[in-house]
Amino acid sequence: MKEKEKPIIRFYAAECMEFINYGALYENLTLEQAVDRYCKIENTSSLPGIGFVVKNDPEFLYADMNLPLYNGKEIDREYLNLIPLCRDYPLVQQAVRELEGYLPKIKEAEKERTRKWNQKIAAAKRTKKHKHMER
Repeated sequence: MKEKEKPIIRFYAAECMEFINYGALYENLTLEQAVDRYCKIENTSSLPGIGFVVKNDPEFLYADMNLPLYNGKEIDREYLNLIPLCRDYPLVQQAVRELEGYLPKIKEAEKERTRKWNQKIAAAKRTKKHKHMER
């Protein structure tokens, strides 16, 4: 008889949390890897984020499902609180605590992403204005 596997939690970083297969999706990561991938996402036209998947737990109703953890601006406590089974699951609670420690790094990456995005917009406006003036 095969020994029962311990439940584990894996993470993903997605360019778009609303439709995770729209854009870049990095799966089967540790939390640290997911944070690193999230911080490198450059596309801000969709809502990037970090999610989790619980594996090897047939008792967990949401096992093997992609669930949100960080929604591009904050830990998604609102979502987690809607599903007490997720909110109260020990691996999810541990993930939330660990993610809190990464928030300064995440916020800094988000500021940099916004700064770069604003530069692109400003450059596009200058180019458009310049082309308009040439007419």
